[in-house]
Amino acid sequence: MTQLLIDLGNTRIKWAERGPDGIGEVQAIEHSDPAWLAEFAQALAVLPDPSAIAVAAVAPELIVAAAQYVLAARWPQRTAQRVYSTPGLRRFRSAYTQPERMGVDRFLAATAAAESQVDMLVIGCGTALTIDLIEASGRHLGGLIAPAPETMRAAVLSRTARVHWLREGTAADFGCSTEDALEGGVWAAAAGMVERSLRKATLRLGAAPVMIAHGGSAPALVRVLELPMTIDQRLVLKGLAMWMDAGGNLGAA
Repeated sequence: MTQLLIDLGNTRIKWAERGPDGIGEVQAIEHSDPAWLAEFAQALAVLPDPSAIAVAAVAPELIVAAAQYVLAARWPQRTAQRVYSTPGLRRFRSAYTQPERMGVDRFLAATAAAESQVDMLVIGCGTALTIDLIEASGRHLGGLIAPAPETMRAAVLSRTARVHWLREGTAADFGCSTEDALEGGVWAAAAGMVERSLRKATLRLGAAPVMIAHGGSAPALVRVLELPMTIDQRLVLKGLAMWMDAGGNLGAA
């Protein structure tokens, strides 16, 4: 039988089935869409009965409760399990003094990345831009959190009376319109954070870490950075699968 892995982020709900051959195709719906619950229920209707359901959620609790309702309606005989951050899992060891406060998406992505057994800079680019530095041993050296480019853009537009978004901007090095200047600026800010983190990590470790990115805006970030970087959109789900394999302290969702 398959397992159902669910990553409920700040912007999207993402899920995939996990079978004997690994994690399948990732599906995603933005939960800002008023029709998202109906679409999610439709998507679940064609899936086979899973042997287990696991949920990693950083979304508002009202969104989480709505997803739980749809899952319970589809499979009343299954209890979806909610995953929480812990001091460590498999090779990963959190640097947080309060490990439970590390975002579960970051925790799971870092857990999956730590399996590579090389120094890693893990970059999440969704609603937030997150960076976590992990030694080859699996020891977490800490991380950073900042607004992702889309969130930065929205903040500027909401707080400045004379900056208007009349068309889609293009991220140029030096924009010749307000839209292009704003789009270039938010992506330059994100790129600068990653580049500085890479420089600081290289000084600390004595060599440059491998960079891996995930999240809806990861491909755009890679294009702007022009640095060697792998994209793995299954990273959080891989960590979720590892949690399930470890038989962690799962609480009912």
